[in-house]
Amino acid sequence: MRDTAEIEIQVITREEEAYLSLDGQVGMHVRDGDIVRCVKAEHPARLLRFQKTFFEVLATKLKWGER
Repeated sequence: MRDTAEIEIQVITREEEAYLSLDGQVGMHVRDGDIVRCVKAEHPARLLRFQKTFFEVLATKLKWGER
């Protein structure tokens, strides 16, 4: 998919409630007929890379495998 691609999703809820949640953030209420549009961001995102996996960090904090 090219970086100029755009994706639009129209919300069709009828009588139900719908929420939009992005990247694990708190959900936002959306209504019937709302349109969610996804495009490439103007600026690049800086992401973190951890040396350990989530499970390795968890094992260290919980002292799993220590005697």
